[in-house]
Amino acid sequence: MFSYAQCWGEVGGSSGVNYKLYLSNKKYKKIDNLYHVFMNRVIEPDKLIEKISNSDGLEKKMKSNKLLKFCKKFLKQLSAADIIAFYRKLHKAKKWIWQMHKKYEFTDEDRFLFHDIISAYAFLKLFAMKSIGLVYHQQGSLYAEWNAQTGIEAKGYHLFLNSIMEKTFNKVHILAFPSLGAREALYNSEPFLKKFVKPKVNPIVYNGFDRPDFLETSKEIIELVEKIDPTKKVFITVASLNYAKGVERIPEFLAYIKQNKWDFVWIIIGMGEMERRLQEEILHYDIKENVVWLKRFLKHDDILKLFSISDFYLLFHRWSIFDFSTIEAMAYGVVPILTPVGGNLEMIQDGLNGFFAKEPYDQIVDRLSALINNNELEKMKEKNVIIQQENFNCKSFLEGYQDLLKKLEGHYETVAE
Repeated sequence: MFSYAQCWGEVGGSSGVNYKLYLSNKKYKKIDNLYHVFMNRVIEPDKLIEKISNSDGLEKKMKSNKLLKFCKKFLKQLSAADIIAFYRKLHKAKKWIWQMHKKYEFTDEDRFLFHDIISAYAFLKLFAMKSIGLVYHQQGSLYAEWNAQTGIEAKGYHLFLNSIMEKTFNKVHILAFPSLGAREALYNSEPFLKKFVKPKVNPIVYNGFDRPDFLETSKEIIELVEKIDPTKKVFITVASLNYAKGVERIPEFLAYIKQNKWDFVWIIIGMGEMERRLQEEILHYDIKENVVWLKRFLKHDDILKLFSISDFYLLFHRWSIFDFSTIEAMAYGVVPILTPVGGNLEMIQDGLNGFFAKEPYDQIVDRLSALINNNELEKMKEKNVIIQQENFNCKSFLEGYQDLLKKLEGHYETVAE
């Protein structure tokens, strides 16, 4: 399994999925001879690896003045710089793949599974093996995700990224997704890619999570937890602050909560392009005193500790594939309040284990108030734990990838015949 990314441990994205598969296979031992290849390390079968903190080296945040940001945005609109940068990344990925080949000597008897377009594209440029699969984890097309993160329109870069995707999808033998919503987000963002989406052919491999027995919580988070009044309802959001996640739409909803005299705290964990817009909405809806905003990467255990004291998980996606953080929140009984789009529809049964947020927000606030006033909140929390444990656990997560690798093996046997 390949991820062209640093191995930071249990984080989101292709690297995080690859690492969590390592942890799951270490626990359940379902897949033999499984290698996890990252930019900065290879985790080989039956070898112990030191504990990885997803905060190491990630807290450095680039700061730039307004003029520099404007210049960067202007240059990006010209596309050329981004195309050159992407080509450089592909070139580095090819060198990385070749180094791995020299070390491990890839053959047609191996099965190759990629968690991102860059590693798959680079591999396909070098080799024509018979069992190559790609699990597509992006929120829509490469360009749609880039546009959501940057807020920039760049026609040339758009065409370039579409070309990379089409060439890769044409050559992989199996294209899989982490949810039906991820598959839908792909062709909704780029309708021409629908030709690669065949419901009976594209496997769905859902993510999974098991609650750890012990959390190594940092002193800072312990102190934060101790300061939160236990009588207050705690809302929590963990997300990259980009257009797709829609976090800046949440303050309007919480304004209705405040109007209904709820005593609450909203914990935000995230950074991104929409930070300024989110800050403006927080001020506009007068909920600043209710907000605890952690603008940095936290250790995974710290995030889980905050889930353990939370009541509701908030995320108002414009489109969604199936956020890992929602699964983790559900494991701690946190009730999701999400928009009814994409992968959210696969996790949430409205009124049973969560709620779908639709305008006008006063209706959902009334439903939440009734839930609490009728002492039904704890029952819904328990349902979330059960649904998560039964459907989105590490064993089922690993078994999904085990089946996917078998499909790749079957593909190889068909080709060989």
